[in-house]
Amino acid sequence: MTCVPWQVTYKWLSFTLGVHVNQAKQMLYDYVERKRKENAGAQFHVTYLLAGNLVQNGHTYHKVAVVKEDKLEAMKSKFSTLASVHVYSIQKAQLRDSSPLFNTDYDILKANLENCGKFSAICCPAAVTRPVAEGSPAETPAQPTPSTSVPPALNGHAPGAPSKQPAQPMKGIMGMFAAKATSKSKNAHKEVKPETKETPGMPGLENPIPSWKKVC
Repeated sequence: MTCVPWQVTYKWLSFTLGVHVNQAKQMLYDYVERKRKENAGAQFHVTYLLAGNLVQNGHTYHKVAVVKEDKLEAMKSKFSTLASVHVYSIQKAQLRDSSPLFNTDYDILKANLENCGKFSAICCPAAVTRPVAEGSPAETPAQPTPSTSVPPALNGHAPGAPSKQPAQPMKGIMGMFAAKATSKSKNAHKEVKPETKETPGMPGLENPIPSWKKVC
């Protein structure tokens, strides 16, 4: 016991030594009695577990409590029927809360998950570990196929493509540059008409007949 730096619970002692929980409780009790007989001023602290019936407002409740040694007798007086009292833990320092006790039990149970009920006082033979099926692929959920929504027909006709909105005229400086660019493009696309020159001839005749083609 002297090699343990913090606290020893009966669960930790049971798993560490491989003994039944009731034997571990008795070992802790014997240790406390022997050390106090050897040295009345031995510096260690004890917590106790109490279980029994408690009467409140005319109703009977079953209560399990872990209390410090200095509050043991006060807690005993609250029980109408006391079923169990035993040493829960021994530690060198005074406990401020139950967190160290929980951590000690949690760590030892986590290290013995396969045999967590081996030394327990409560056993259930029907509670067995199920074998894990090997080589069975994990089922993957089917991916939903994307659905293409078609808008409903209106009066038997499918809706057409949305009409384009006319472009809004730009304002300010951008409007001025846009107007100049538009006017330049219009001037570039204007058709250039060819100039026709008129040949001088007889007055009143646009195309005079040559003299050698005249008929007398």
